[in-house]
Amino acid sequence: MEAILNKLNQIIETAYGEWRDRIVGNEIPTSNERTIQVYLAYIILKVAEPFEDNGKYHIKVILEKDAGEQQTSKTDGRARCDIMIKATTSQTTTKGYVAAIEMKCLKKKEEGKRNKPMTQMRLSVLQDIENLENYSADLKYEIVYSNDRVYPHPKGSNIKNNIGDGITINDDHVNDLSQNLKHKYLIEWDKKNDSDNHFFLKLKIK
Repeated sequence: MEAILNKLNQIIETAYGEWRDRIVGNEIPTSNERTIQVYLAYIILKVAEPFEDNGKYHIKVILEKDAGEQQTSKTDGRARCDIMIKATTSQTTTKGYVAAIEMKCLKKKEEGKRNKPMTQMRLSVLQDIENLENYSADLKYEIVYSNDRVYPHPKGSNIKNNIGDGITINDDHVNDLSQNLKHKYLIEWDKKNDSDNHFFLKLKIK
């Protein structure tokens, strides 16, 4: 793995940790998916600054980037990736790298408001994973925020589109995807700030 890919991965890991901690500290609003996307993109840019200041690396962060033609459960046509990061070096002979991040904000139902059914909300996470598998990128992540413990800790068994902690998504996973995912994934929700108010999932996609 080349140095630039290591740097890109380090930037994402550091930015994710700061983003997560600032949500827990009530410094970042979690009103909707777009808001948490913009804040994470901003933090990525801030974390990347030291790497750019030395003139060796250039980091570009793009929201809603065209991710190419996709034929998946979610997309029939051009897909748009929530956050795409491009990392290059000043050495033109060195290959650049791309990271793709899809995000979901699964909010607890508020009184007087209508939410999509939980089954459909869980499916949206699986659909992101399916799209990410098909993106042309060197690093791929699905990042989920929720303030409802029913997503990481569901009650009951044989739950359709289950994304609960410890669940393995494989050929036996009961879901509404039109076809099985290409790879198997173990769902491990972040334990660092696990509470009744904030839940985080960062899943690396193959």
